[in-house]
Amino acid sequence: MEPIEELARREANKRKAQPYIERRLALGLSMAQLAQKAGVDKTTVRGMENGRSWPCWDTRQKLRRALGMPEERNYTEEERNALFLGMEDSIHWLIRKNMSRICRAHMDTDDLYQDLAVCALRAIDRFQPDGKATLKTFVERNMLFHLEKQLVQFCMHGLSGKVHYPLPNIMVFSLEALMEDGFQLESDGVDFECNEENRPRWCEHRGRQAGWPNLSTP
Repeated sequence: MEPIEELARREANKRKAQPYIERRLALGLSMAQLAQKAGVDKTTVRGMENGRSWPCWDTRQKLRRALGMPEERNYTEEERNALFLGMEDSIHWLIRKNMSRICRAHMDTDDLYQDLAVCALRAIDRFQPDGKATLKTFVERNMLFHLEKQLVQFCMHGLSGKVHYPLPNIMVFSLEALMEDGFQLESDGVDFECNEENRPRWCEHRGRQAGWPNLSTP
């Protein structure tokens, strides 16, 4: 037997899902057809309609678009824009706080501001007043997550630029930067300096040590 709290939660979810169910039946769609049209898993639709789960805001918007329902919002566009103007300083503060990292990633601050502004607007749309966080905290957390994601994407990993998690603990050296600082290697007990003049000879020497084929010989 399920706890009373769980039964109450499922009943509340069923009431919230009723407009979705009525719209799906009016369109003559099965659960599987709705899931395919919305691009979600069939178990997501089934779980929502029987009250076992309640999808997140983004998933609900996919279902609403597939059903031809308007986007779910707690604020009108005018209210949302007014709230955004009151939080615009948070975007500037976030950029200033992370300016050193942004500069190292060679990110354009104007483009980043626009991305964070869109992120803030979408966060206001997704905000649920009955949640634990305040609107300001919710928006700032969303913007910080988006910024961290952007910083990772601007740091290329491998030839494809694909990011693999967790990020490896590696250190990358620039040969040119090392050469400018007087970089030297020790070879066969003798210091072998690497500079612009002997760089081809140094590369050939290191290649012989590694057993690479001599590609310069026809």
